[in-house]
Amino acid sequence: MPLHAFEGFIEKIERSSRGLIVRLLEGGIDPSPTSFPAWLVTIEEPADLEAVVSKLNRIQESDDGVYAWIASDTQLGIQSDHGDELTIDAKHVQAVEGGFELRDYERLARLNHEWGQSQHLALSKLTARFQRVQEILRDQHGRVARKAEGHAVGSTARTLYCQQLTLIARLLAETEA
Repeated sequence: MPLHAFEGFIEKIERSSRGLIVRLLEGGIDPSPTSFPAWLVTIEEPADLEAVVSKLNRIQESDDGVYAWIASDTQLGIQSDHGDELTIDAKHVQAVEGGFELRDYERLARLNHEWGQSQHLALSKLTARFQRVQEILRDQHGRVARKAEGHAVGSTARTLYCQQLTLIARLLAETEA
C-alpha cells in the first residue's frame, strides 16, 4: 500500500550531489489549484543511477502521464500511462508538495496558444467546407428550378422537382441560420 501517491507527468529530472530530484506536475494546469499541483521527489543514492536516469528520461521525453508512489522510505514506484514501470530503490526517498513555477505558466501559455491555433485552423477548414456545401446547394437549387420550369404545372416531373426544391431550400435555410 503506497504511503504517498501522485498522478501527473515528469516535468524535470535533476541530478544532485546525493542522487536525483524529480519534479512531477499535474497534467491539467488549473491557475488556481485547490491542492498542491507539484510533487518534488528527492531520491538519495538510488541503486543503478544511470539506468534510473535513462528510464526517467525516456518517460519524460514521451510526455507520458505517470502515477508515482512512495512505497517506503527507500522505494519509489512509477508507472507510465503506457505501462512502463520503474521501481527505484534508494538509501532514502522523500516527496514534498509544491506549487507552480514560472516555467509551468510558460508551458501553459504555449499549450494554450498551440491549442488556439489548432482550433483556428480546424475552424477555417470547416468553414471553407461549409461554404462549399452552401455553394453546391445553391447551384443545385438553380439547376432543379430550371428543370422544373420545363414541365407543366401538376405533372409528375414538376411535382418531384418542386419537392426537391423544397428540400434544398430547407437545407440552405439550415446552413444560413
